[in-house]
Amino acid sequence: MLKLAIFFICVCSCLAAVPRFYKTGKDANPKEEVLFLIELVQRNLQWLDNKLEAVSNPKSKDYGKYVTNDELKQKIGRSDREIASIINWLNKKCKSSCPLSAESFGHNDFIKVTTCVERIECTFEADMVEYRHPSEDVTYLHAKEEHQYKLPLKFKSIIKYVTCLADLPAPVYRYGKKSHLWGDSTQGVDLQPQKIRKIYQADQFNPVAGTDPQLSNAVIEFSNNYFRPEDLANFQSQNGMPSNPISKTVGTNGYTNSSASFLEASLDVEYITTVVKQNTWAYFNGNNLYVYVINLAMQTSGAPLINSVSYGGLEEAFSQSQIDSTNTALQKAGAAGFTWLFATGDSGVGSTSYFGCGQYTPQFPASSPYALGVSGTYWNGQENVWIDTGAGFSNANSRPSYQDKAVTNYLNTAKNLPSSNDYNAKGRAYPDIAAFASYFTIIAGGQSEGVLGTSAATPIVAAMLTQLNAYRHQEGKAAIGFFNPLLYQEQDVGYDVTNGTSIQMYCGNAFDSGVGWDAASGWGAPRMNTLINKFG
Repeated sequence: MLKLAIFFICVCSCLAAVPRFYKTGKDANPKEEVLFLIELVQRNLQWLDNKLEAVSNPKSKDYGKYVTNDELKQKIGRSDREIASIINWLNKKCKSSCPLSAESFGHNDFIKVTTCVERIECTFEADMVEYRHPSEDVTYLHAKEEHQYKLPLKFKSIIKYVTCLADLPAPVYRYGKKSHLWGDSTQGVDLQPQKIRKIYQADQFNPVAGTDPQLSNAVIEFSNNYFRPEDLANFQSQNGMPSNPISKTVGTNGYTNSSASFLEASLDVEYITTVVKQNTWAYFNGNNLYVYVINLAMQTSGAPLINSVSYGGLEEAFSQSQIDSTNTALQKAGAAGFTWLFATGDSGVGSTSYFGCGQYTPQFPASSPYALGVSGTYWNGQENVWIDTGAGFSNANSRPSYQDKAVTNYLNTAKNLPSSNDYNAKGRAYPDIAAFASYFTIIAGGQSEGVLGTSAATPIVAAMLTQLNAYRHQEGKAAIGFFNPLLYQEQDVGYDVTNGTSIQMYCGNAFDSGVGWDAASGWGAPRMNTLINKFG
């Protein structure tokens, strides 16, 4: 079985601290196979900033003129000679019976390596042990706490880090959670695809069929989350929807595993394929690295441009290197015309403990300036903020210019703002958009399950943006790509959610909704007529 390894590489030596979220296990099996990435120092990042701005700003003459993988490789990546030099060192540093596979990945800004533990320990002069997070059924391999590891000095200016010597991946949480099958009167009524289609006006537009990337979308699954194809087929049939199976999987859909969890992946595929019938892929990202799957999508031929991620974690659990690397990957994706949506979480603004209420804890990657953050609503005849929706301000990412006017207006005019000590008002604010998060019925593992969460909202918005992309394709226009700058210029997606508030669990209200952008529902919930008229 292939196990996962994520660790930080320091030139010559450094200390590898064990994250507080993990527990140390036994020494790693010397013959255990490990997949890891070596991230290289990227070049011309200012060029990437400028290019993303140019292709994403509707006022730019280069709007929609997306870059190619070859252009990114030429501008961002290292030379083939440098890649070959590192791979040659990996192959020759230690003799071992274990095979080693190494190849360029991304845009010549990563090297993907697969080999065994004993060869890693010999090459990097590091001892490895097993680590496990209590909430995840995944074992990671990592250098021992406070152990030094080494690299040749000649790679000091080339290698940024290796994903298995210091930085364990931040715990990845699926945001969908079980509910009573039919909800309750205070948090809305049960919502099935046909009702969502009607409220969101998706049934008024016939989707353009095809497998072109601009007509397609994808869901991204992590850890041990899978779906059964028969559950998807039964769900579509029971809801009177035409058959629409997942057209392609990247990675292994391990739904036959005895330990498989079905809730999250089933929710994702069942609602993204039935709100609007489109060509949908599913990625299974067992190594739990966002930077890996973002780059994988970009270099996979025919990959969908719209990508829905119903997972995330505490921003504070990510190292700054991990946050920066994920941000750069999302910048590359946006410059190439991809749209990445991330759920904002299901614990309000977070930070409730046994010791009382503290500073709010943002969720990443939803807090990335280059992600489209999706929060939750519920329906009781009108759309309201779902009380548990994730929302807030980043502590690691500063506020991007595209949202400065909207956020400043909210902070200056909103009533009942929390204490300024509880959040970073200068940070990237999220969400950007909202959709139904409560309540849904899915079929998972052959059983009907009631579910709720922003992981329901995210694939719904992804499906609608794919329909927008299809309309633009029909009109001869480019895909929406990095949608945020355009969204914040138009300031309208159809329905301004002005009722409800996000909360700090057990501690009271946090951010209220209001007219225009707010830190509970963003610009509100989509209506297809508005998306077509404003952005088509």
